[in-house]
Amino acid sequence: MVIRKMNSVFARHGRILFGIITVAIIISFVGFLTPGFNGVFSHFGGSSTVGVVFGKKVSNKDVMAQARRNLIIYSLVYGAGMDNSRLMDFATQNAFPTICTIAAAQDRGITVSDMQVAQFIRKLPVFQNPETKSFDEKKFSNFVDNELQRNGLNASDLDQSVRELLMQQQLEREMLDSLVITPGEVKQFYNQFSETFFVRSARFTAKDFIGQVKYTDKEIKNFYESNKKAYTIPASYSALVVKFDYNSPEAQKAAAAKLSDKELKEFYQANKKSFMDFKPGQKPAVKPFAQVKDKVKIMMISERQKQFASDRAMEFSQEAYDKVGEAAKDDRRQAFLQLVNKNKLSPFLTGWFPQNAKSIKGLNEPELVKQIAEIYDAVPVSNAVAGQDAAYVAFLVGAKKARQAKFEEVKDQVVNDFKNKQAMKLARSACREAVAKLVKLDDKARIAAVDAMKTPAFKKVEPFKWSNPPFGSDGTLIVSLVEDVPAGGISKALNTTYGGIAVFVDKRELPNEKDFAKDKMRIEYYFKSRKYGAVKAAFTSWLESKCKKMR
Repeated sequence: MVIRKMNSVFARHGRILFGIITVAIIISFVGFLTPGFNGVFSHFGGSSTVGVVFGKKVSNKDVMAQARRNLIIYSLVYGAGMDNSRLMDFATQNAFPTICTIAAAQDRGITVSDMQVAQFIRKLPVFQNPETKSFDEKKFSNFVDNELQRNGLNASDLDQSVRELLMQQQLEREMLDSLVITPGEVKQFYNQFSETFFVRSARFTAKDFIGQVKYTDKEIKNFYESNKKAYTIPASYSALVVKFDYNSPEAQKAAAAKLSDKELKEFYQANKKSFMDFKPGQKPAVKPFAQVKDKVKIMMISERQKQFASDRAMEFSQEAYDKVGEAAKDDRRQAFLQLVNKNKLSPFLTGWFPQNAKSIKGLNEPELVKQIAEIYDAVPVSNAVAGQDAAYVAFLVGAKKARQAKFEEVKDQVVNDFKNKQAMKLARSACREAVAKLVKLDDKARIAAVDAMKTPAFKKVEPFKWSNPPFGSDGTLIVSLVEDVPAGGISKALNTTYGGIAVFVDKRELPNEKDFAKDKMRIEYYFKSRKYGAVKAAFTSWLESKCKKMR
């Protein structure tokens, strides 16, 4: 065991041989759950191959061993027992990626000495004596002799897990050290980041070209045949609906029962947000109960009325479901109507309405539409639906399945779709042609041509920086178009959802040296972070090419 060998060295010298090693372990982990070590690894076993890493086969046994070593590190870092199920899961998930990263470190010739392993272990907080602020041999031995051995591990596994962690850290340091950042790069990045653009944009929209679209009946018919699947007649339904009005005399009577102050106060406490006092310049506050008592009573009565009607609707729905379910198929409607008459209700017939209807008979109740569409044919009664002004229960009278639309049924829609598609083509073509003409002109003539354009006109965009795109739906598009366009130049034509867009650059204004000097450190840090991100992405891509995990 490395640490026990090295203890004599530290004791003889009476000092730390190396400086404090800063350990940065970024692990996405929250919380500690229940034990279950064996369960996590029970699906491993045998020597079957689970992947290939740098040309070498990796078996289930290799993954299990790596997961156990990962668990040692996670346990030490978080101070949690190795029988923690969340740690075990995370150790397992990261086993194969860890094998890959270690192989990459070995491929680069990275090694870690016994001294480095010992130094790391001695600095772990979990092994520190709180009084002497130094390494506690007793705590360390207790971990090895109890925690490790209890989980089928030993001191050598601890050595290896720490060695692998340090190899991965060294690999990351080498990637950071490989970054070369020149003052010129930083300045160029700052200019790009802080340069101000003064531009004008032209939007070539399909709606502006729709009047130019010409077509024949044959073209429309061919368009329909080519896009037939897009034209369907949605499923439709017809139903009998009974209404339980929240404001019915019965509901009013039921809600008129005396309300005690206790009930009113309980309602007030449960709905305080409804009694807020908003005054300019002041923090919103809840109005005192005494001040809003009348309002509380009105609201509570309204809630009672709604509850009464909803309860009646639910009871009716349940009874109707039973009665209709017991009736023969041809007698179901009559069974429903008998129950309607028994309860002295007045049903109304919806007539046919499509599945995507927004309202039925003037009722803006989408949930009612949904419930009717979901009624089972075997028992065609809906659940009770609590609407805006009433609760409803429906009986399905008839249903028609969705079907392919005939040309004559959707001709107007087909014509409209054809015109929109052709107008989109015209808009995009016009955008490309305009850009092509402007590109051929010299700077002076190009500016004059841009000024003269009317359909569409090039309109001014608020000055912006690369780091802060202009406001509006075209903001990010405009930034992407002008990045490499010089002052006086025209961007390429870009297709959009509405047609096309082109941008003319009037001026590009670089930041001054004073601002650069003030922001230099921040920009250097940000640029280095971005460059490191690119290096890491390239490394990850290379690593993935060397490691193949079998499904």
